[in-house]
Amino acid sequence: MKSLKYLFLVLILILSMAACTDKTLGPIFFTLKTERSLVADRGLEDEMTIHEIVKVGTRYFAAGNTLYTRTETGNWTTVSPPVSGALCNTIEIFGGNLYAGFFTVGGTGLGLYRTDPDIIDWGNSPIPDSKVQNIQIGLVKAAGGNLYVSTVEQNGAAYDYYLYESLDGDSYTGITFDGASPITLPIIDVEDDTTSLWITAGPFLYLGTPAAIKQGAVDDPVGSGGKPLGGLLYSTILSQLYVSGKDGKLWMWDAATWSSESVTDAPSFTKFVDLDPATGNGDIFVGTQDKGYYRLIGGDQTNYERRPEYNISALYNGAINSLFLDISVTPDALFACTYSAGLWRADYVGGEWLWVQE
Repeated sequence: MKSLKYLFLVLILILSMAACTDKTLGPIFFTLKTERSLVADRGLEDEMTIHEIVKVGTRYFAAGNTLYTRTETGNWTTVSPPVSGALCNTIEIFGGNLYAGFFTVGGTGLGLYRTDPDIIDWGNSPIPDSKVQNIQIGLVKAAGGNLYVSTVEQNGAAYDYYLYESLDGDSYTGITFDGASPITLPIIDVEDDTTSLWITAGPFLYLGTPAAIKQGAVDDPVGSGGKPLGGLLYSTILSQLYVSGKDGKLWMWDAATWSSESVTDAPSFTKFVDLDPATGNGDIFVGTQDKGYYRLIGGDQTNYERRPEYNISALYNGAINSLFLDISVTPDALFACTYSAGLWRADYVGGEWLWVQE
């Protein structure tokens, strides 16, 4: 009788351990099955806001007002700003250098800075163009081999928004919008589809060449000035351009026609990340302001699913500022920059993204 009771307890234990390999229960249990340890707690606060993350060589940089850095296997440390106490909200890698927009605690713009990412010295390679000095930087984005920088200036009770293009990171040329510069709408994103430059500003989509940017309509709601747009993505594998909206709409341009989809529950979309290099199946992820992120299966905006699993509530119900994909590490890593929920990383193991908080 005692041996029978013992066998029954062993059977219960085996069944319990098998159940723990269900990936829907969370990454910790699933990794027991895959025998791969997911490293968490790399030193960032769990409830902080992270705006963006970039990588150069084997080093990551994350802008969370404070600028942070770590190696592929290390922990996060702070990067000293060019001015004591300065804050950072936007970063980009261009020409092998790190570019960052800084501002004071009081909100005064300090301008765009750059540095060699291996030897942080903001004064070692100053940007000579006065257009991006001592001013608020709203966006810095590399697209089509060029660098684009948006600046913001207060004009009475309103704000003026400028966009500049640089081929070398040194000199900057202003971009006009339908013959006007500045504009009174925040510049949200910039993308290049190899033939045209695309820009989202407020509720409007602009396209053309830097010398001739025109407003273009993506169905009537955008062309007539509906809710603000979210982000832009050009998929090189699918040869399609994607536009997201704060009203829960997704648009796709295939160089000939537009198609759109109104997503259930109208999530307020933010920016995209292209998963083609990682998965090879055309999948695209897009963040939201209140419902985590969505996967567009095979790049089809009408075939989507809300991600990640519901039990990772900080992400499932979270505000995703941006997403970043790193395919230079094994396994591939996907980062989610959140508002007030820290920085998350997913490793692509066994065909699944397994999430941990950094």
